[in-house]
Amino acid sequence: MMIEVADLRKTFRLHQQQGVAIPALRGIGLTVAQGECLALRGPSGSGKSTLLRSIYANYKPDSGRIANVLVLVLRDRAQRQPDQTSASIGQR
Repeated sequence: MMIEVADLRKTFRLHQQQGVAIPALRGIGLTVAQGECLALRGPSGSGKSTLLRSIYANYKPDSGRIANVLVLVLRDRAQRQPDQTSASIGQR
């Protein structure tokens, strides 16, 4: 499995504060190959959690591309019935 992120952009709008825009991701790009370990570092508010939430589809980016085989596998498991999922977890 591989994760590829290209030119990812995400801005949050504070609707209760006159629509103030807070850019969280500005053109982020990375590739993580199967078996590779990656650590995200940076100060609070730098976009680490926003990037991860965008990769696993909790946040919808404004633009950019995420090619992510892992999310497809997780979505497939989420759509299964509970008895199918528990049976597949213990299989090799």
